[in-house]
Amino acid sequence: MKDKIVAMQLVRAPEFAESEKFETAERRYAVVLSAQIVPEGEESPVSVRVCNISAGGLMAIVPPHIALRGQVSIMIRHVGKLIGRIVWTQKDRVGIRFDTEIDPVALLAERAERAAAPSLLANRFVELAKKTMAVPGMDFPIESPISELRAA
Repeated sequence: MKDKIVAMQLVRAPEFAESEKFETAERRYAVVLSAQIVPEGEESPVSVRVCNISAGGLMAIVPPHIALRGQVSIMIRHVGKLIGRIVWTQKDRVGIRFDTEIDPVALLAERAERAAAPSLLANRFVELAKKTMAVPGMDFPIESPISELRAA
């Protein structure tokens, strides 16, 4: 079974693409990611939606009536934990500057691969199941899946 290559196209956030207000040299990429933000010193996470990301930070939409300030941990599924600081807030949006710069293209490409991995594993399982099942009217060869599963 050939591995499926996952491609992700990243684009500059449209609201800043040709804007005079664009205040940073960092390239921003429009994304739609769910994330959890945990303010420093607190345990309960706040669910947010990440709208754009760059090497130095991100912009996220927060739920109404939630005020985030200071140092935060950002958990993005299939990416991991990023540490940063809230540098601006505006209505339902926050800007977070990362403590350490990231490579957003590599990070998001790796995220896409990790997100696809469970479905690739499931597809492999289905293919192995077809090989090992004896179903009347179907001519699947009967093999031992244990050795193939261990090799995976």
